[in-house]
Amino acid sequence: DTDIFKSSCDLRALIDLQRTDPRWGNFAAALLDTVPETAPGAFKWPRQGNRDDEAHPPIHPTKSAGPNEFQHAREKKVYDLVARHFLACCAQDAIGRQTTVLLKLGQCEIFEAKGLI
Repeated sequence: DTDIFKSSCDLRALIDLQRTDPRWGNFAAALLDTVPETAPGAFKWPRQGNRDDEAHPPIHPTKSAGPNEFQHAREKKVYDLVARHFLACCAQDAIGRQTTVLLKLGQCEIFEAKGLI
């Protein structure tokens, strides 16, 4: 299993193929069009893993395939997973905020709730 993209792999061209997809085309376009490259939403080379079997790059979409191009729902789900994961790997890391609420009832009951947005 490989989790390293070689520097010779043209990831920007692969992302560009996804611009026409109605599900995530806007996200793909933003990855390529956001300037400067350090801005949120801009393309970022994926983190390098530590496994490379030298046989092939990590699994990624090699063409754009619209939602109606699949004969079976399972094929569409696999393609969706691969395409979304690939685009997410080429994006800046998400930034979230966690909120914690503590509620004390009486002398001994304490409730805690956390949420991440």
